[in-house]
Amino acid sequence: MNPRFQFQLIRYLNRYPHRSHQGFVLPMAMMIGLVVIVVGMTVIIRAQGDQSKGVSQAMTAKADAIAEAGVTQYVNFLNNNRGLLTFPDCDGTRDSSGACPDTGTTIKSWSLVSNIYPSPAGATCNSPVASSGVPSTATMATMANTSDSNGWKTIGDGKYKLVGYKYTPDGAANTAPGTAILALQGQAGDSNSASAAKSQVAVQFRVTANTTGTPLIPQTNPGLWARSFSTAADVHANVLDSSGCTGSTQFNATIGNLPSLPIGALPNGNNTPPLSSTAGTLTRQNIPFPPLPTYPSDSQFTTLIAGNKVNSLANCSRTQYPQTGDYDSDGNAYSSSTTTPKIYKYRITGACAPPNNVQFGTTGKGNETIIMYIDSTLDIANNAKISTNGSSNAKVQWLLKTADLDLGGNAQVGSSAPDASTAESWAFFLYSGTSVSMRGTPDYYAFIFAPYANADMRGNPKIAGALWVNSFQTNGAPPKIFQATTQADLNEIFTAAYTASGDTALIPANAMASISSFQKQGVGTSVVAVAAPSVSPSASPTTSPTPSPSASPTTSPSPSPSPVCSVTAPSSVVFTRNGGSGTVSVSYANANNLTISATVSGGTISPASRTGLSGSGATTFTVSYSNGSGSGSVTFSSSCGSRTTSFTK
Repeated sequence: MNPRFQFQLIRYLNRYPHRSHQGFVLPMAMMIGLVVIVVGMTVIIRAQGDQSKGVSQAMTAKADAIAEAGVTQYVNFLNNNRGLLTFPDCDGTRDSSGACPDTGTTIKSWSLVSNIYPSPAGATCNSPVASSGVPSTATMATMANTSDSNGWKTIGDGKYKLVGYKYTPDGAANTAPGTAILALQGQAGDSNSASAAKSQVAVQFRVTANTTGTPLIPQTNPGLWARSFSTAADVHANVLDSSGCTGSTQFNATIGNLPSLPIGALPNGNNTPPLSSTAGTLTRQNIPFPPLPTYPSDSQFTTLIAGNKVNSLANCSRTQYPQTGDYDSDGNAYSSSTTTPKIYKYRITGACAPPNNVQFGTTGKGNETIIMYIDSTLDIANNAKISTNGSSNAKVQWLLKTADLDLGGNAQVGSSAPDASTAESWAFFLYSGTSVSMRGTPDYYAFIFAPYANADMRGNPKIAGALWVNSFQTNGAPPKIFQATTQADLNEIFTAAYTASGDTALIPANAMASISSFQKQGVGTSVVAVAAPSVSPSASPTTSPTPSPSASPTTSPSPSPSPVCSVTAPSSVVFTRNGGSGTVSVSYANANNLTISATVSGGTISPASRTGLSGSGATTFTVSYSNGSGSGSVTFSSSCGSRTTSFTK
């Protein structure tokens, strides 16, 4: 190249070095910044989305758990009120607000519970607390409420409500066996919050008909139950305080340990029998008394006496029941050689003042129930002694139509040598009597149920049994109450009374089998759609008369060809009292002589194990805890698996 030309070219380029790049750096910087902003915003948006999704998933899972906890609450309620198992929450179709149209005296549903059960004894106590099988109208109004405005029930920081309960019997209406479906909704978070979540679940289970049932009485084993207390007593019993029913004085005395059972003969004076290490409990629960056994009318007595099914006597001057010439409740003449269980009924039309050393039952038989219908007065005083005869262990029940109960002097009811069955063998039911008077130094081994009476105890009377009265009053030296009855004893007393009086509806034999299927549903699914023959655990329920071999499980009322045993318990329960006890229901399926053992943290449990369980069914354990602590857990162990249930008060 020409040197001169080369020089001029270099000079020109050096004179204008940046002219060809002018305006390029700024756009490049802006583009890079824009990319950074877009990437940053994308990361932020995705993070926010993930966070929202995580919150939504967490709230949905919480709503699921709340709905399942609601199922547990209703299952426990139904286990304690098994007479409701064969009735729907509403017989008609609810309107859009959830109101049930059921009316009248013939429709039987949760919404008309008074048509299911007869009226309880004593004044009705309206309280939103489930009673012992005869729930109050207020309780059922709460439990049957499906309204979105006021049907929700709080549990922890969430709430749940009933969607519906439907029952389909295999045979006649409202009878077992059959299939039940229970649906509930759970909600986590406040209704007005964007993060609130709802869930709906449904469970299906079988309702079976057992040969024997549990009477409709409290299952908290109360040894002293009243609606008003004026106490200075020496109480070694579980106390049930229903003073809130009448706004009366609460129980405020000290409760000692329960006696060791069998209690044996009560010691003289102020001495105390051997005590166990189990402390008596105080439960404040405003519930109605259970119904009294039906007392026959005059016309019914006339028919029964004419058929030799009730023995009519003018007074209580006899010293032996039964005896030759008497008839059992089936109209068969008494025979001391009879080995089959018999019921003997006696109507006493005049004043009844038993003489000393009256004997009930036939020695060596142990299978007699003796019902004493007292039309007039009953006076067991001075040195009168009424007891079972030898080793008969007869069950003796006194039904007092109008009489008060007077126990005085050195009178003794039960036995001078009581054993494990003495207290449960004697029961007194007062229908309109207003006084249970115990004065002097009587010893009483029995159960007294006087829902309209005041128990006035003076002197140094001692009770080894249980006392259920309207009010409890003491004067002078503190009387002594030693609970010598267990829950099984109380159940046996009422079962015998209700059976003898024909009140079998008060001994519901229904039982809830283990839950056979579980389904998460869309919120708002119609309860009619829920009440299909079976419920699938899949999102879209399907039904089948036989088990499906497909991967998507379906359910069937027929059993699997190769049943596998299982044990099911709720993951958590909430007890509704600040102290005392609560029950946990454990279901089992396809069991064969199964034993379920229970260990507890944060309280005590009874029983420690259930044995001999076969087939499918449910059983309960009672957790006792103190006022100072109301939380813990129970582990149920068995060869079919283990489950842990946490509890809070």
